[in-house]
Amino acid sequence: MDFREDVHDEVRPSLGSLQSYFAKCYGTSRWRTLRAALEAPAQKVAWLNLRAEPPKASLPSTVKLIVHKSGSAFLMCSNGSDGSAELPAPSPCQLCSDFYPGGSTQKVTSHYLLDGASILPALALDPLPGEQVLDMCAAPGGKSLILAGQLFRQDAAHATPNSASQAAAPPRRTSLLVSNDKTAARRGRLKRVLQEYLGPSMVSDHGPVIVSSVDATESRVSPTWPMHFDKILVDAPCSSERHIIHGAPGASWSASRLKRDAQVQQLLLRSAVRRLKPAGGKLVYSTCSIAPIENDGVIAKLLAHERYGTGLTVQDPLAELRHPSFRPLVLGVERTRHGAIMLPDKSGFGPIYWAVLVRSKGVTDDGAVSASSSAESDSDDSVSDDGDDSDDGDGGDGGESDDLAATSDEEKRR
Repeated sequence: MDFREDVHDEVRPSLGSLQSYFAKCYGTSRWRTLRAALEAPAQKVAWLNLRAEPPKASLPSTVKLIVHKSGSAFLMCSNGSDGSAELPAPSPCQLCSDFYPGGSTQKVTSHYLLDGASILPALALDPLPGEQVLDMCAAPGGKSLILAGQLFRQDAAHATPNSASQAAAPPRRTSLLVSNDKTAARRGRLKRVLQEYLGPSMVSDHGPVIVSSVDATESRVSPTWPMHFDKILVDAPCSSERHIIHGAPGASWSASRLKRDAQVQQLLLRSAVRRLKPAGGKLVYSTCSIAPIENDGVIAKLLAHERYGTGLTVQDPLAELRHPSFRPLVLGVERTRHGAIMLPDKSGFGPIYWAVLVRSKGVTDDGAVSASSSAESDSDDSVSDDGDDSDDGDGGDGGESDDLAATSDEEKRR
């Protein structure tokens, strides 16, 4: 099979290796259909910004409204198209009067377009009002918007007390979302997206939405973060094969690069475990890679680690996605050993891989082991290639992020 004619010359030499690798992973027949789907335009959905006044115009008959149990709402095309023609363009709107009963001159953007699979890890995390949540690799901001929509969903109901019982109710625990990215350019875009959709008053150095600049691969994460988060999303940098197949300038692929990516992903997960609430903290790991070594392989290595795997259990990745009304957005999802994957040859969306972990005990940021009788030295923070390729060639996985992948802003808008 020949690749697209518009593939950049820098990318083309690595495509033969990519072809051989994934034909082995998925089998020749499945890989042929999967590669064709990866070459096609990604199918988009629209996350509806509930902080914006709803549009008055009616939607085309080919556009369907899907509402998640959390109240998050999405538009998707029901005719199998990529949505570029049917979904309306985002536009500025007044802040919703449910959030600002006295009125406001601020405007926010109506909706955010992203790959239909990219919403799944954020919804699987299921942040609740009053929780402290970290989006560790947040740029360009699509998943942070979905997290914010869930985390601050009670703001409308509490905008002004409308009864004596509301006025006398005890104060709620303050919700917090920390959206992090270490790269200045990407972080700048992240902040603009959050302000554009949530409003400038929501995004500040003191919350409720904070944009931070931490290199989360460091063994000691920023003291400016809370000691522990209730829930953490690690949408890790990955090899992002769809973008490579589409010939992004500067992108390249190799099997050795997958191993380097997996090492970075392991460091990110270990940082997340250190900052996860010791009892009941929830972690979702995701990538947009289709390589098993970056997906189930990374989770398996974390779980097997004597220090960082302590007290972590794998949860059902579809537990928060099973509502009947949400079924159109999870059709085609495939279960893997530790998580789930959505691939475009089965669904039209993706790729995205995600796994859900819950912590009952484990390592803390100061190196101690909570609810456990022993602690290990900080030498365990290092990650090396142990030469084990056992996860390189069995089945499929995938997810989303970037930083390591050379992709354009538009390609990474999700």
